[in-house]
Amino acid sequence: MKPRSDSVLLNLSPDQQDLIASWLLDGVETDDGRDTSYKAVKAKIWLDLSVKTSEASLCDFYRKVCAPRRLRIAVAARDGFVEGLEAKGVNFTTANRQLAEQQIFEMLAVGDIQPRALDSLNNIVASIDKGAFKTKDQEQKDRALDQKDEQIQMLKDEKAAAKAALSAVTSKGGLSPETLAEIERAAALL
Repeated sequence: MKPRSDSVLLNLSPDQQDLIASWLLDGVETDDGRDTSYKAVKAKIWLDLSVKTSEASLCDFYRKVCAPRRLRIAVAARDGFVEGLEAKGVNFTTANRQLAEQQIFEMLAVGDIQPRALDSLNNIVASIDKGAFKTKDQEQKDRALDQKDEQIQMLKDEKAAAKAALSAVTSKGGLSPETLAEIERAAALL
């Protein structure tokens, strides 16, 4: 689609548009650091390109040029990240791959990744490394196995207690009525 004839920024050369896009996305250098405000970028365009523009034109330029560029970069980075994990041996289920891709894309699409977002990304990677990306069905099966393990351990403990009780009875040297009662109690535990 051809830009409007009165759209000054969209009619600039591709190199100039790339420069403006980098200022909008990465900011312009100021005494206080990098500034991505339309006001700062508008002043930079005037100083470096001698082009007078408005904040509304910058907003339109951002929507038409910068936003799609940011999304393309986020998609490429997301795909590279997930493929890198798979190359390291991470086996995703389809659902887990989609979940990881979505979370990574959302963080990258924002552009200005905050420390909290990086922590979240690190948690995703750590969860993958630990095999924690599981479906609800897998989690339920793991809980059921843990319960079975606990039951088995309880039975082993009861069996050991019964054997100890039988050993104690036989070491007393006879089958008195008390001994028989203890044997019956111990047998009931088995």
